[in-house]
Amino acid sequence: MQILANRLCLIVYSPARQWWLRVSLFISVGIINISFFVIAIPSRLHVNHTFVRAKNVWNPIERSLLAVIDLCLNGYFMWLVKSKLVAYGLNHYKTIYRYNIVMICFSMSLEVRRYHPTGRFANNIQSANTRPPFSPDSSHRPHGPSRRRSVTPPLLPKSSYHQYSRFPKVTSKSNASLC
Repeated sequence: MQILANRLCLIVYSPARQWWLRVSLFISVGIINISFFVIAIPSRLHVNHTFVRAKNVWNPIERSLLAVIDLCLNGYFMWLVKSKLVAYGLNHYKTIYRYNIVMICFSMSLEVRRYHPTGRFANNIQSANTRPPFSPDSSHRPHGPSRRRSVTPPLLPKSSYHQYSRFPKVTSKSNASLC
């Protein structure tokens, strides 16, 4: 989107409009990204099942908002090219204008296809809705056991703790002084 904003700023002659375009784009995309991270990070950490469902709902909304912003920027660029370049007799921009229209349509069709009900995302929503709720017995869940346990794990003998550690077991004081 930053590339589109820079292309628009080349054609828009008013510095005030350039500034408003860049600031409004920065604020709108920033709000969308921050809201996504507020939902996505707790969802990825499985803090609560509500965050997982919220991410499944917010993901297509976020993509749709970004696609609408992209479409508006592309449409504004095409309008500027048509009204300021092609209208004043610069005919060599006609082929570029037509090519860009085709590329915009192709790009938008890929974005729409990405979240269409027959696409990949709809299958993820269905599998998320048919997944059993969180439970202490989480062996049936595809993403592994829960971090919360209803029972304490069995205690291991002290001699076997080192095999679960990321660091090697220190056996003598001479090895400990090297660390």
